This record gives sequence, C-alpha cells and structure tokens, in this order.
Amino acid sequence: MPYYWDYNTTNDTLGIAYMIFIVVAVVIGSLVTIWYLKRDLGGAQKPEDALDLLKKRYARGEIDKKEFKEKKKDLTG
Repeated sequence: MPYYWDYNTTNDTLGIAYMIFIVVAVVIGSLVTIWYLKRDLGGAQKPEDALDLLKKRYARGEIDKKEFKEKKKDLTG
C-alpha cells in the first residue's frame, strides 16, 4: 500500500520560499553591482576648481601672464 496520507508539505513550501529568496537576492545583488559600476565609471566628474579654470583661460589666450599671476596669487592666498 502506498504511503500517501502522511505527505509533509512544509518542506516543499520552505524549499520554494528559499528558492524565491535566492532569486530575489541574486537580482538585487546584480542591480546593486551594476549601479555601483555605472556610478564609478560614468558618474559625476569632479567639478573644476577656480585654478583649473584660470589655467584654461590662460592657455586659450584670454588673459596674459601678468593677469594670470595676479589671479593665481589671489586664489592661492
């Protein structure tokens, strides 16, 4: 005679819940990893400070050497 009447469904339910938990954890982990890598690789760049802008203006010829030195002295203290 087959042994059908004492079938335990608790193990099946816990197994399914565990599999769902693992799938959700992998998906969330993947999304967090992608977000982190995207943020590092193509994220916000460092804003230019005033000295960098001054150097660019000098390189483009917008200001002369005298004005560059004066403004650099003002910026650096």
